[in-house]
Amino acid sequence: MQFIEKNSVAITEATERISTIVNNLKDFARLDEAEFQDADLHAGLDTTLTLMQHEFGNSMQLGREYGELPTVPCRPNQLTQVFMALLARAVESIDGAGSITIRTFAESGSGGGHENITVVNKHVVG
Repeated sequence: MQFIEKNSVAITEATERISTIVNNLKDFARLDEAEFQDADLHAGLDTTLTLMQHEFGNSMQLGREYGELPTVPCRPNQLTQVFMALLARAVESIDGAGSITIRTFAESGSGGGHENITVVNKHVVG
């Protein structure tokens, strides 16, 4: 009986992980949305990070330091592809253990507002 209970828990967890991956893939592709629209940059980053979770492994720590950002008019599917390329490069630049921190913030100036995303990666020498 205990074997069946353990398998039931494992099946439920696996189903939840699959559901999350499918939803994130749909968000990443954004096939059902307009091409140019206002997008939440944090949602795009989170979707990309979830899809790339396997790239980070156990030896890499991921930090998020999200500031307040307005929605941004853009092509969200292209933006998430840029996020994925940047994060893939950050992961490749770390050989072994390390950390990646993503910081977002908005700046306002005389020429209008600017949204900033900074990716900081650190290699841990051990």
